[in-house]
Amino acid sequence: MELPNEHFQNFPIEFKEINPDEFRSVGFDVQDKVIIEPNNDGYIFDALKDTISISEKNTVVVNAPVGYGKSYAIIKLIKAIYEIKPKSKIIVATPFVSLVEQYVTDINQEGNVPSQDIYSYSNLGRNKKESYKNKRVHVLTVNTLLGNPGEDGFKNSDAKRLYIDNLIGESSNDNSEVFFIYDEIHDSIQNFKEEFMLYLWKWKDVIHKNIILSATYNEASKVVIKYLAELTDMKIQIIESVRRIFPERQSQLYLHYSADYSFKSTTNELVNVVDDLLKRNRNIDILSYSKSLAKSIIKDKEGIGKKLKERFGALNDCTSELPYNQRPENEPPENRYKNDMCNVGTNFKTGVSIKKDNHSFIIVLPPRGARLLFKNLYGIFSNGTNDVIQALARQRTKGEIHIILPRPDEFDFESLKKTAMSKEQRAKFEEHYSKVKNINPKEENPVQYFSLQKQDYILQNFYHKTLYGFVVNEDLEVSKTKRNLSLPRLEYPPFEIWKLNRGEQYLANQIKFFGEDLSAYVTYCAFTNQFINCTLTEVNEKGSLFFDEEKIQNQLLTYFDIHFGVEHFRMRHIASNFSLFYEDLKKEFFNNFQIKLKVKDSENYLSVKPGVNREFEIQLLLFCHRLYQNYGNTLNIENDGDYTRSKYLLDCIATANSLDDTAKSKYSLKQKARIEAFQSLGSLRDKMIQAIKESSKTPKFKFLPPKPSDDFKTFEDIKIIENIMVVLGEDPLFQNDIFLLRRNLVNKNNVEKKIESIYKVLINDFFILSDETHQVKINGKNQGVHTIEKIIELPKSSTINLLLTRDFDEVYTSVVEEFILQIPKSVEDNSPKYKTIDEYYADMLNRLQR
Repeated sequence: MELPNEHFQNFPIEFKEINPDEFRSVGFDVQDKVIIEPNNDGYIFDALKDTISISEKNTVVVNAPVGYGKSYAIIKLIKAIYEIKPKSKIIVATPFVSLVEQYVTDINQEGNVPSQDIYSYSNLGRNKKESYKNKRVHVLTVNTLLGNPGEDGFKNSDAKRLYIDNLIGESSNDNSEVFFIYDEIHDSIQNFKEEFMLYLWKWKDVIHKNIILSATYNEASKVVIKYLAELTDMKIQIIESVRRIFPERQSQLYLHYSADYSFKSTTNELVNVVDDLLKRNRNIDILSYSKSLAKSIIKDKEGIGKKLKERFGALNDCTSELPYNQRPENEPPENRYKNDMCNVGTNFKTGVSIKKDNHSFIIVLPPRGARLLFKNLYGIFSNGTNDVIQALARQRTKGEIHIILPRPDEFDFESLKKTAMSKEQRAKFEEHYSKVKNINPKEENPVQYFSLQKQDYILQNFYHKTLYGFVVNEDLEVSKTKRNLSLPRLEYPPFEIWKLNRGEQYLANQIKFFGEDLSAYVTYCAFTNQFINCTLTEVNEKGSLFFDEEKIQNQLLTYFDIHFGVEHFRMRHIASNFSLFYEDLKKEFFNNFQIKLKVKDSENYLSVKPGVNREFEIQLLLFCHRLYQNYGNTLNIENDGDYTRSKYLLDCIATANSLDDTAKSKYSLKQKARIEAFQSLGSLRDKMIQAIKESSKTPKFKFLPPKPSDDFKTFEDIKIIENIMVVLGEDPLFQNDIFLLRRNLVNKNNVEKKIESIYKVLINDFFILSDETHQVKINGKNQGVHTIEKIIELPKSSTINLLLTRDFDEVYTSVVEEFILQIPKSVEDNSPKYKTIDEYYADMLNRLQR
């Protein structure tokens, strides 16, 4: 099978650049950017050591991709500083507690720095015998360094405050040059608020150099760079590594698209992946977007949780147990990733190196149901695309990465003209993307490609036009007013502060390509070879749903609850007639899944294509009707029912007869022709009823001649047959022979034979006949006829209405109109308050203005 990334070999890898002009424009002294190359093994330390001047006071920004040995480079830099600057102190600030002990170990073992000269802040409150005084290397978290007590605290602990103050005092007394190393700075930006930055100013007299490293810089991190560089005499050096792919080190990437509205431990794609990996005896870790999903896998006693325990023993629960994100008095962290266990959880998206052999890493991204209007519920991926890149980078050895992800939204392929894609590449991207996208008939906001370098422009535009632009006059008025100094400060946050505090959340929640639709971003990157540590190997665009004859209704209900759910179709139900509702749900099933059906007494499941298998089509139609009619109520399990051609014809005739010329004017010419065809068929039915005869002999019985009389072969009847031919060409249930009728007419050579054929069909569809036959004399000849026991009545309600199809806008408007016209003026007056939608909107606008 052709893979999309085959067409994007050597396609340029886009990354967040850090450029000198962004800092020079506001007064920083910035050298020209230094571009470095990784060595033949894909590591950057050799290039870094020749570029960074340990003796120069400045802030060094290292921008290098995942997997290029940044952590190794940090260790070697620490060793070099330790040896070259004997009167220095080195502060390693990490974003996570889990990285502290790892750095302590690596600095000692790989950097050959004596353990007695290294202090881990984790000893505070735990190991009081371990003194931090006179030690040269300190490893701590960024929030400890900046005095951030966390979301629920009010101040850092006294022990941490004393530790920092003593360290500063010791450095000042010893005239030590202090080096700060910030690893994965993008994960620490929440600490660099104004109130906490003043903690760093305590180091102003002793700081010598900041070294900042990340593979995934963001716009907010640029603000942090400015804050830190201010402490090093406004001097900045930017070092950027080229992005090169080393195929021999890349893991295989598998994308498993799921149509489920929410992801559970029973989600087909997740179950299938785990089963396959267990069958192939792979080592497995599962990183989940949410704690609840991870917990459900761990506690699972029947499905994949049970299977994983049977293979690996107890599963390592890597989810935080802290109820309010508090760890009293520096308690040791629990539930950390363990390299010798099967890990399931949320807390190893970053800061962990998975180096298992024969390893498969499963990443479960947020499903469509996690997307809300203003803020996503994406869990560990709430900060957008950088979270995904970091998660993929946990796989350090060559292995497999399996991503369970929802189908992405429609893509604006015109926006791809802003990329380096050729016309042919854009066509291939569109071809493959269209196979995996979510089927949504009304997509008003497709995914647009944006360059990473456009992020600042997007944020500037939103801030200045939508936020500050809304209150700029008031802000200027306040600034001109001589306010009492005792009053609280009143000024709008400047752009840089807003960008630091809210910018990344805005991009991740409001711009589809940068995080609102993570699946679209992952799809784009995988298709165009943007991921450095893995390459797209397989795309599983459709899961399979298995049905058994005579159990289809029950199984449809189960699959609907699992993969769609009531909330998913609530709005579609409100703004749909039945035909639109049915077509949407049918598309969801067939476009997102491979439908497999096992016929009774058969052992094999056979693939079902849309509109072909009568049994499945009828049961799906009945299920959709049951769902539509009982919306909001709990559906009970039902046995498979039957919906005959007779019922369908009578439903359509009843619907067509209910429409007058005014109602028909809403529809297209084709739709009108279809309506008129069924109205004509109703007229033919009336004619047949009028032609019923009664026998002259006793016991008397009613019958119709086996062939139509000459009265039926009139011009009007010929017209009816022509109209029916129109129906057969347009009607989905006739044109695919779900209901047989088309062949009766298409295979006949002349109109007379067609009338005879349809006459025989309609006798069986419009009347209940007895099995008993009688001989009656018709036109002088004895002919056998069936007794008519009953005329089948036209339905009066609850018809399956596939006759009326309208587009979404028309249906939605009609629903809104109906709702508005039902709004009474008051409780006492039940007459409609508004006669039109325009009246309603005008009144609402007046209320808002008042």
